Amino acid sequence: MRVDNILEHHMHSEWIEVTESTCQQVRDTLAAGKRVIAVGTTSVRCLESACQKQRWADRAL
Repeated sequence: MRVDNILEHHMHSEWIEVTESTCQQVRDTLAAGKRVIAVGTTSVRCLESACQKQRWADRAL
């Protein structure tokens, strides 16, 4: 951030896509007791967002 007032900070957005295949790989990896390691902040945000979306979808069932 390069502003004194946080309200003046412009947040950038970006589009992401996490395929169902990738989500399934993450679920399978975790179910096997292994770790999923995301490299880079964008990768972390992608996986977090996909996980959060899945949790909300599971609650709707």
